[in-house]
Amino acid sequence: KQKEENFVDYYEYDGILLDLAYDLGKRLLPAFDTDTGIPYGTINLLHGIPPGETKIASLAGAGTLSLEMELLSRLSGDGRFGRAATLSMRALSLHRNAKFNLYGKHIHVDTGKWTESLSGIGTNSDSFYEYLIKHYILFPETDADFWNIFTSAYDGAYHHNRVGDWYRNVD
Repeated sequence: KQKEENFVDYYEYDGILLDLAYDLGKRLLPAFDTDTGIPYGTINLLHGIPPGETKIASLAGAGTLSLEMELLSRLSGDGRFGRAATLSMRALSLHRNAKFNLYGKHIHVDTGKWTESLSGIGTNSDSFYEYLIKHYILFPETDADFWNIFTSAYDGAYHHNRVGDWYRNVD
């Protein structure tokens, strides 16, 4: 038992992981500096957005940063991270096909136009839907609208992508 107490004494957490996460978050923020708030898919952590970087982002890539970024905001006290990521999720929702509540797979980060309008729940999409519901579960007091975004996306997929027990891509 004495060894266990000494072990704890030597390994008290000093906050270094939060410091590193905060540094990483600051390096990621320039990716969100687009006309829509939807982030670039690639950022160089030393130099920012690479020259000539594509302005096309995947739905999954652009829509799966909210949990980590919101938590970083809450732990660091710097709201920029959560604001950027939740704005991206809401921007993706604004650019969905509102008639059918469907999302494409790739979107132009400045125009908000889908460059691949094929809609499905698989590759390049699945994580977006997952993050919508997880974000709502973790942060309902500030982002209750994520439930509505999720249920409308679910409704769209259920009614337009489902064939029997299977889900297909639709355009």
